[in-house]
Amino acid sequence: AYNEEASIEKIVRDWEKILETCDELTESVIGNNGSTDKTKEILECLAKEFHNIGTVHSEKNGVCGGARFKVSCASKGESVVIVDSDGQIEPSDSCNSH
Repeated sequence: AYNEEASIEKIVRDWEKILETCDELTESVIGNNGSTDKTKEILECLAKEFHNIGTVHSEKNGVCGGARFKVSCASKGESVVIVDSDGQIEPSDSCNSH
C-alpha cells in the first residue's frame, strides 16, 4: 500500500469479511511501501483489531516487487496470494465462500 489512507481500511475490512468464511486458516500480511500519509497508522490499528493481520513497513517508497517480496517473506502460510491495495481484485474471488 502506498498513500492509501482514504481507502485502505475499507479494503482490509472487506477482505477480512470474506477471508473469515474460508475453510482454510488465513493470514493477511499487508505491506506499507513508504507511505507519507496515515496508511501506516491505519494498518497498525487494524493489526491490533484482527488477529490474523500482520504488517510490513518500508521507510521509503520503493519498487512494487520489493514490497511484494517483503510481504512474501513475512507470510507464514504455504500459499501466498499478492493483491494490490487499490481494490481492483474483488475479495469474494479469493476463496470458495459459496
